[in-house]
This record gives sequence, structure tokens and C-alpha cells, in this order.
Amino acid sequence: MDQELMQQIKSCVIEVANRLKNPEYIVQVIEQEIGTVEQKKAYWQPLSLSQGYPGICVLLGALDTVEPDAGWDQIGHAYAIEIQRGLGFQAVGTTGLWTGLTGISLGISSLSRGKKRYQNMLEKLHHGLADMTAATIMDLSHMFKDQLHAYHYDTISGVAGVARYFLLNQDESRFQELLPSLLEYLTKVLSEVIGKGQNLSKWLIKPESYLNPELRQTYPDGYFDLGMSHGISGVLAALSIACQTSSQQNPAQLVAIRNVGEWILQQVQLDEYGLYWPGKIGLKQKQPGNIQMISLSSGRESWCYGTHGIARAFWLAGIATGEKAWCESAIQATIAANIRTFNQDFYKVSPTFCHGLAGLLHATNELAQETGHPVLTLQRDQLAKNIISRFDPSLPFCFYDLDAFDMTVRPTQKAGLLDGAAGVAFALLSCLGENESPGNTAFMLR
Repeated sequence: MDQELMQQIKSCVIEVANRLKNPEYIVQVIEQEIGTVEQKKAYWQPLSLSQGYPGICVLLGALDTVEPDAGWDQIGHAYAIEIQRGLGFQAVGTTGLWTGLTGISLGISSLSRGKKRYQNMLEKLHHGLADMTAATIMDLSHMFKDQLHAYHYDTISGVAGVARYFLLNQDESRFQELLPSLLEYLTKVLSEVIGKGQNLSKWLIKPESYLNPELRQTYPDGYFDLGMSHGISGVLAALSIACQTSSQQNPAQLVAIRNVGEWILQQVQLDEYGLYWPGKIGLKQKQPGNIQMISLSSGRESWCYGTHGIARAFWLAGIATGEKAWCESAIQATIAANIRTFNQDFYKVSPTFCHGLAGLLHATNELAQETGHPVLTLQRDQLAKNIISRFDPSLPFCFYDLDAFDMTVRPTQKAGLLDGAAGVAFALLSCLGENESPGNTAFMLR
């Protein structure tokens, strides 16, 4: 990456972070942007990693690792106080990484300079998280015989996201005790491979579970979710990372990774740009024993449901199993996904992380830095330049999110990590090769 682009990235990141200095300003902007209380809940949840204070802590902690004398830690402290105040008024009822106590813990951990700060706060958070996780594991074990739900096991709200944080903190004795149970549960989820006849995987999303009724028209008999955010790729990534970072493994874990990896490989598609994975694989069952998989077009490239997230999980599985061909397929699919994106109207794609360009940038950058692949490096720089072209200092947070609102798509001002300005800045900062913040683990890309 040339010096001019690096300087542009740094300037953008610092300006965004400066706009996020004041928690009161963020709330004020969002209240002006969103009219009703219910709409506000959809765009700002103070104690969530996705769109709240913990996600901004992740960005500030990353900046503090790059510029430890620039005062980012003091700004982060103001957010730690807001989180502590919020915990006094609001009980956190879930363990989820992006929706619950795990995300709050990650936010504070990101500010802690390697757990040298906020030790008392982290100790209390981890104690509560361990207790809640123990209860969750017991509940999920009883429910496993019935239909699984994505929020039981996924990256956003489920066990996969919690396990990733536990893997990051294996020095915590309670986490050490609970981690084998988390990995065992995820192994069971992956072991529910696609069967024959009526013996279908429990992670089939059935029509009665659809949150969006329009899906019934496209997937009348159910679908398999391959995505990184809510699908099986998040589970695959978590277990594959565990193979590299945890001594607490069992042979069934690697077998499950290999089985699902082979199934995902069978779902790869080809278009004029190259390989891709659809985010959903539809199921068509005309009669018992007559099952057909339906793969639709590649759709929108994204971290959450697109090829970038799936390919990264497949890469991690290739590393865990030693399958070099899987790693090569992941590289080629990512390259093709970027070409596909470059051939679309860039300005119809949000610059944010979850479903936008920042997620593509971060996933591409991870592979580019690990492999040194020249095409991935060029594509990373092109993605970064496009995101920078969206930088608009007249906006409250300098970047917008494109979101559906009243049946139309329009720019929306959001501050959070998942679909706001903090996530854009975090992805850009990571391109400088200096971002070793714990917050990197939130996206299940490493």
C-alpha cells in the first residue's frame, strides 16, 4: 500500500473517531435521525457491540494500540463509564457476542491494554458471563433434540460468538472449564450434516421459523444458511480457530469440520466472474426421499451472507484440516467476489461493515496479509479507495449506512461497529497492518 493511500486512510479514521468522541452527541444525532422510539431501538442499542458503546470501544481500543499517547484511552474511558452506568439500569439478558454480555466484555477488553486496565470491571463481567454461559449450555443441551434455531449457535447471538471470546481469554479459569462444553456443542451442530431421505440436518431453517414471510416464496420447503453472521460458516470458523488456538480438542471436532467443509465445497457455484457461494441453499422436497438443493444467484456480496464471509470460514477450515485446495478455493472465490463487486454500481452498496464494503475490505485484507497474494492486495487497495471516496465531512459521522426505511433505501446516520461509522473506520485502520486489537475477533475472521 502506497504512502498516500495510507495517509488518506489514517486521516479518515481519525476524523471518524473524533466525531465519535462524545457519547451524548451520538445519541443526539440518532434521535434527530430516527423519529419513533421503536425506530431508535433498531439503530441504537447502547449496550450492544453491534450498535452501541461497546463497538465504539473496539475502535477506540484499536486506535490506542496504534497511537498509545494520543489520548484515545481517555476517550474510551468515557464510554466505559457509560457502559457501567447502563449496566446499573439495564439487565443484560443474553450472552451473545453482538447482542449481549460477551460483546460488552469485548468492548472493555479492547480498552484494557492487555487486561492491564479495567481489571475489576472485567472480573465482574467475566464472572457474570461465565454464570450465564453455564446456564445457557445446560438449556441448549436439553433443546438439541428438537429443532435448532440460528440464535442458539450463530456468530451474532449464539454459542459460536461466545466461544470465540472464550478462546481469546483462555487464561480465565472459568472460561477454561466451560470452553470444552461450548466446543462440544458446536461440534454437535456441525455433525448434523445433510442426511438422506427425511434425516435432514437440524440446522435446516424451516418455513415456520422465517422472520421475513417473503422467504416462503423463494424457499417454500426451508433453506440452509451458509452465512457468517447467522449461518453455519460462523460455527465452522469458530471450531477451525479453536483447532489452532486451543489445546482442548477432541477428534470429533476435526471430523465435523471436514464433513461440513466438504459439504460447503459441494455448494460452490460458478458465474462469469468465478467462484461464489450463495448465502442460502434452498431445499425442495416434492416427496419423502426426493430431495433437491436449490442454489440461487450470488446476490449481494457481504461479510454477513456473501462469499467473503463464507470463503474466510472455508479458508480457516482449510488451515485446520491441512486441505490446501480449500484454501486456494477460498482465495479464488474472494477474488471473484471482489471482481463481481467492482462490476456493480458501487454507490448502491453501503460503505459499512455487515452488508457493505467495509466487510469486504476487512475479509480481503485478512487474506491479503496472510498470503501476500498480489491480486488480493490490489483489490484491498481498490476497496479502500472506494470507501474513502464516500467520506463526507458534512455528515455527522462522515459515513452513512444504506438501509431500508419505509419501503425505500436511503442513507442513514449510524455510529456502531456492525453497520455504522465505527465499523468503517475499524476496517480501514486494519489495512495499515497495525491493528492487533482484540476487537478483530468479533467478525470471526481470525
